[in-house]
Amino acid sequence: MAYYMRFFATGDAPVTLPSVEEALRANDSAYALTDLTGDPPSGALLTYAGEQYAQIELETPPDPEEIAELIEEIDDSGSPRKNREMVKRALAEAGMVVVIQVLSGGREWDATTARLDPLWDWLHANHQGLGQADGAGYYHGDKRVLRTE
Repeated sequence: MAYYMRFFATGDAPVTLPSVEEALRANDSAYALTDLTGDPPSGALLTYAGEQYAQIELETPPDPEEIAELIEEIDDSGSPRKNREMVKRALAEAGMVVVIQVLSGGREWDATTARLDPLWDWLHANHQGLGQADGAGYYHGDKRVLRTE
């Protein structure tokens, strides 16, 4: 079963795959983006020391059907109304979505997701928006603002 994480970018600065790779390689030179697709690139495979960790896709603009499904999931959550409205507003304002399909590759789950932490840290430090993880919820930086279990 595929597991997805997303970053809904709400600011003016677009996320680009070259900037993602530059940030990751500044953290650790073992990171690389390979199998770039599109011109400019809108998809890539994230590797660390040659091992696959994630498939990244940049959706510009976001898929309206996917946004509608996520809003429905938010409405069904038991989270406070204020938090639901804040997340729905961010989804509506998102100019792009960084979609990350996690590839476990037979590794421990925590080891796999730990390799993605520098990506999340960079996204939250350099771009306005919200993170989302399937089955967990929405995050502003390290703080969960809405639970969707």
